[in-house]
Amino acid sequence: MFYDQLLKLCETKGIKPTPLVKSLGMSTGSIKNWKEGTLPNGEALMRFSEFFGVSIDYLVYGKETSNVKSFDHPVDLSEDETDLLLYFRKLQRKEQRAVLVQMENMINQEKEQSATKQGKYLA
Repeated sequence: MFYDQLLKLCETKGIKPTPLVKSLGMSTGSIKNWKEGTLPNGEALMRFSEFFGVSIDYLVYGKETSNVKSFDHPVDLSEDETDLLLYFRKLQRKEQRAVLVQMENMINQEKEQSATKQGKYLA
């Protein structure tokens, strides 16, 4: 599972696993073990996690943990919400900000349209 995730993440970044492993200071000989199902050590998992901006759960299991703490209450995320969060985390900070602004604009347009419809019904 880990090796498949590594390949998928490398593909999204347009990089090859071997040069990445070298650049992160790991032995390329480990790649053979990962192909056979062995997991990297904790240090390696942390490096991959930080490089790709994903959780270790995602690297190991292929999905993010479905519970997120928000105001000390666990929140169950739908599959779409989990995907959205994964994609969002892959963006650079500037791109994340642009997405947030776009979402806010969409919500404001929705509110304006709703208010306009309510005004018509009240008139």
